[in-house]
Amino acid sequence: MHKTISLSLVIMAFHIIFLSQICVGQTDTMLHAGQSDTILRAGQTDTTFNVVQTDTTSIQPDPFHREYTLIYALKHDVLNSSENFRTGLKLFSDAYYRGLAPKIKNKTLRIITGITWSLVGKWSSMLWPHEFGHMLRTNQVGGKFSFVKLQFPGVLGKLELPADATPDHHILAVIGGFEANYLIARDIQYDFFRYDGLYNDEYGVAFGNRIMYPLYTYVFAHQSPKDPETWKLEGGDPVNFTKMIWRKGGWEVFNADGSVNQDLVKFYNKVGILSVIWNLLDINLYRQAGAFFGSELKGKRPYYFGNENFSWSYGTFFNTSILGPELYFNNYFRIAGRFYNLYFKYGFPFKNNGIGLAVPDLVKTKKFNLLGQVDFWSQDFYGFCGKGFALSSTMEFNVADRFNILTQIGYKTKGYLAGKTTDDGLFGYIGLNYDFDK
Repeated sequence: MHKTISLSLVIMAFHIIFLSQICVGQTDTMLHAGQSDTILRAGQTDTTFNVVQTDTTSIQPDPFHREYTLIYALKHDVLNSSENFRTGLKLFSDAYYRGLAPKIKNKTLRIITGITWSLVGKWSSMLWPHEFGHMLRTNQVGGKFSFVKLQFPGVLGKLELPADATPDHHILAVIGGFEANYLIARDIQYDFFRYDGLYNDEYGVAFGNRIMYPLYTYVFAHQSPKDPETWKLEGGDPVNFTKMIWRKGGWEVFNADGSVNQDLVKFYNKVGILSVIWNLLDINLYRQAGAFFGSELKGKRPYYFGNENFSWSYGTFFNTSILGPELYFNNYFRIAGRFYNLYFKYGFPFKNNGIGLAVPDLVKTKKFNLLGQVDFWSQDFYGFCGKGFALSSTMEFNVADRFNILTQIGYKTKGYLAGKTTDDGLFGYIGLNYDFDK
């Protein structure tokens, strides 16, 4: 099994590096003919890691979508972490590449500062949303999360739950980190297709966040699932997650002789391998890798299949949930100029199937925009006969040049919906938005 895991990781690394580079010098086959891919071509400069190609002052940004959004979501919604950190990281990038870098006259100093800034930003884009995702979920179930110490490449945190906390409360507190990573990757990819492209510094963040589970499983907190000590010490989020889900089903962790239940070992390995394979199936993974290692001031446009009247693209996502791992298949449509996002979801080992549709710009004027979303699911343990739904609408009010007030109001029945409480009731947020490119 270790050979299988190692082979999967090697294949993943090869695909990411190879496919993120072979498009250099090519053009995108996009919906709008004549637009060219902004992956670096011969003679262009890359400020991220290549010390030889680092003169940021010679790069002029292409006109990609850019906005900054800050929200306050109700009931400790994990969206507080994913959305606000996403904006914070864009501002962090802009502070250097659009502000400080052009003012640094010494080329060597500009190179060193740029590399350091890029590394700190990319590391932070994966780590801090994850940790605050834990905090929000822990607070959501009445507990407390605290930072113990910073130890590269991660943070040691402490979860404290009340004495009457249920097993589900413990699972929610553990999965909050990966939920935040999933929400960032999902929402960035959604905006990438909705706005017909993003700058590399934002688009690349989706890459780092979507591979967090396999990185945790096989690199950051690598454990042997056959070793009894792994399950006694609970080393790392993937081990804690699979152990709690396993116990939720009433299955034993250890055999009578003290050895680890082989079905648990298979379950742990299956989850890890699927987190790799499901990401590899998404063509966006490779393009996000190119953005992650590319120039921050450049960007990319989406690939669609079809024509100007009807076109389609897709994406695959892995997430941890209270019912076990879940696999998403997202569909991005442009029909007669209007954008739609339709997803299908499959979860295991407990039933956790779902479908959802998001439609932006339902009603759009110069001062107002209405967006709508609906989700349906069939899940074990939750809802009326295992069925549930959620409805939400988001309204954008333009109050000044480029400034908007955002409000979201929604209702959900009992059940699992990424980042939100499993209880029924209202949810939503209020926020401010600045359209940089309007």
